[in-house]
Amino acid sequence: MFAVAAMIGGLAALPVSIAPPLAEVLPRAAAFCAAAAETDSWRNPDGTDTYVSDGWAPKLPSGPSRTNAKSAKAFAGMATFSDMPVLIQRAVATGRSHSAFKPSAAIRFSAASGSAWAIVYSGTACDLYVTGSVEPVAPLAEALLIKFADEGWRTVGSTDTTPFARRVMIHSAPKPDKPRFATRASIQWLGTAVAKPDGIQLEINYLAADLADIPPTPPAKP
Repeated sequence: MFAVAAMIGGLAALPVSIAPPLAEVLPRAAAFCAAAAETDSWRNPDGTDTYVSDGWAPKLPSGPSRTNAKSAKAFAGMATFSDMPVLIQRAVATGRSHSAFKPSAAIRFSAASGSAWAIVYSGTACDLYVTGSVEPVAPLAEALLIKFADEGWRTVGSTDTTPFARRVMIHSAPKPDKPRFATRASIQWLGTAVAKPDGIQLEINYLAADLADIPPTPPAKP
């Protein structure tokens, strides 16, 4: 009986995995999405869930091998876009980047309240969507803008209409062959005290290119 009690006590002492607050998750997801757009590459961050585009298949070396079989089995069990919430599926299908790039994967950053979804594309673009938060996202958006400014982003457009507030920011990242290369972030969020967790509460559209090639800032979504 003592051994059983000790075992139960030991189990009770095990740490419980608790998702971090959205205030911690959002900056991490935003940094991931910005880097994915700027570099046209990404790696699955720790502690996230990956959803691959429907019909996507890994490119494996030809010929049978234990590694190929193991990789194929792992990829076969991966979640796809069809497994995502309908709200996120609809956001991807109607997103600004979707008209120019093919989405390749979605990375879900889960928080204690809500999630941040990073949609990476086969190109220099990434979209970020926040939904499910029971708390208003306006304070988080304002903190994120301050962080962006500290990292060298500059504001080139601003709109504070109800219910959405909007900022357009540019971050220069010159390359040897592209001295005017930069990333544009179009940020839109619910600027009210209402949470509306069943909708898109915050959205960031990242596009990286030579400044001369970046199209005019698209109009805000209704």
